[in-house]
Amino acid sequence: MRLWDGIVRQMGGLYDSITGELIELRAEVAGEQLRKDLVELFRSDFILFPEIWSVQVESNEGVAKWDGASQAVVGFGWRLLNALDVIVNQDGGFLEPELFDALTMGVVMEDMDGAVIFENVQGIEVVRDVDIYAAPDETEETGNLLSDQQKIRVAVKDLLIPLFDDPQVASFSDKPPSKPRS
Repeated sequence: MRLWDGIVRQMGGLYDSITGELIELRAEVAGEQLRKDLVELFRSDFILFPEIWSVQVESNEGVAKWDGASQAVVGFGWRLLNALDVIVNQDGGFLEPELFDALTMGVVMEDMDGAVIFENVQGIEVVRDVDIYAAPDETEETGNLLSDQQKIRVAVKDLLIPLFDDPQVASFSDKPPSKPRS
């Protein structure tokens, strides 16, 4: 992080001070400098860029599904009653689709020439566990966001496992390490 921060500071920042827009050329030059420095200092063969962002997801039958993740947004009892309603009335049930904010993480792996060799996304969790049928004091606030370590471990595993199954990455990792620079 210090390496990247130093490069950005040396370039005078990556964003236009008036418009707030990313200056693409500066970002490109900064990326090239980062790659050069990583190879010189650490003999790196690739860079893994992780990121977490917020997405809007829709729930169906009380469950939100997105980017390989799923999370119940209403209690089990309500989902069971809805399933019975679907069977008895042969319709869509009484649980209406709802929109929720959720977190997704993604990674991009680039070789030292800047070519993308792997990318993937994986949902983590709904930002606010809202049981729309629960009493107000039963709703979890965002203070518990990302507090379930098991959920995070599963998301990271699901995100990175395909990395090891990707033939391009596997062949990339078979090559001998870079030689030290003199």
